Amino acid sequence: MTTLVSFIGNPSKSHAGPAHGTRGPSVAATSEYEATDYLFEDGGFQARSLFFGWAALQHLRWKAERTGKPELQPDRWLVVGTVTSGWQMMAEVAIEADEGTFDRAAAWAERAKSAVLGGCVDNTLLSEFERQFGHPLGTEVRLRSVTDHADAIFGCLYDNLDRGSRVILDVTHSYRTMPIHATLALGALRWIKDIRIADIMYGGWVKRDGVGAPAPAVSLAGSARLAEVTPQLASVALTDDLEAAAECASGLRIGTPGMRDALREASVLDSLLRVDEAESILRSNRVVADEAWTTHDRIGEATAELLRSAAGVSSPVPRADREFLRAEEFLRRRDYLRAILMLSESIRRRAIDQLGLANRFGVEANQVKMDDAFNALDELTAPPFAPGRLSLLRRTRNQVVHADRPSSDVRNVLADPEKLRRLLSDSAQDARKSLFKHLA
Repeated sequence: MTTLVSFIGNPSKSHAGPAHGTRGPSVAATSEYEATDYLFEDGGFQARSLFFGWAALQHLRWKAERTGKPELQPDRWLVVGTVTSGWQMMAEVAIEADEGTFDRAAAWAERAKSAVLGGCVDNTLLSEFERQFGHPLGTEVRLRSVTDHADAIFGCLYDNLDRGSRVILDVTHSYRTMPIHATLALGALRWIKDIRIADIMYGGWVKRDGVGAPAPAVSLAGSARLAEVTPQLASVALTDDLEAAAECASGLRIGTPGMRDALREASVLDSLLRVDEAESILRSNRVVADEAWTTHDRIGEATAELLRSAAGVSSPVPRADREFLRAEEFLRRRDYLRAILMLSESIRRRAIDQLGLANRFGVEANQVKMDDAFNALDELTAPPFAPGRLSLLRRTRNQVVHADRPSSDVRNVLADPEKLRRLLSDSAQDARKSLFKHLA
């Protein structure tokens, strides 16, 4: 489902005038917006109309046919205004679509104008337009009168946009506040009803180069694509989700396909707790090389910086330190699963390095078991952790990862969120005071 959302305002008298040049006869009561030739930037399509939304609808139909992408053509046209909006101008749209509707459109326009002047336009009158003129317009039309308040506009969009809809937002007419309310509402509806902003359109009738020149009709797709990748950006910022990082890079055309594939592979391995293999991919030239992150605009540059940071690219911080800092961040976010995994792994890795456990056990560093590393720390003359704390952390971690049969103390920790948070917090504090005291 694709829906075009337009707004209709109450035009100022400075723009009043005859609807000269419109196709066919015109209704006097509708001569309030100025008839304008809109020239669309993507292919030279031009349409003349009093109301930009109608020109946009025709352009989208033309574009869908020209590109062979039927999803571009709106299935529904939602026009939103207030009780004082120039609703009578919709009659002109009906006439532009079908001159045979002139008499019926003129009669409806007179009633609509009277209602506007009386400040009592209601959805009953607007529904009458939908029934009479929806067919000539060639799409489902919904006219909705609401107050210019955030909640009312949110409610209107929520009620009139189907779940999973693609929305093309026309921000040309009406009070400036209404499109702003709508844009922010659509940001929330992305999560509530899986509604996506496919494009934002603007008919620049005030940007004409002289009298008689066409008005540029522009797409704000560059900003619309930010709305599309924002969920991935949030996932990267909140959870270091490398799959989301790859999708974001793809959406903003950042970097090479090899880099994006590497992020996806590392994400899968990380989710399976195959940390060493994930780290190996993230240290490979596919990800580390500067040329793997090429981009051509400021949006891409700023985003690439975030994505590179999430992947740990070019980080001078040793791996154990990176893991410990991530563990602290996960704990702040109350992401307890990731916190306990990263905290345990960072402690293991630091113990291996500081105590030379690989040489002691005669194995590679990645073969030193967590139990052995934790026991070595507890056997020190001055153990860095409070008595019993490291053992409880290790056994709790093993229960989470391996689903071992829990002891009573582990069962108590996992049954009480506050006890789990306290164990992680206290363990992290002990680790920072001893193993990671060099970190700022």
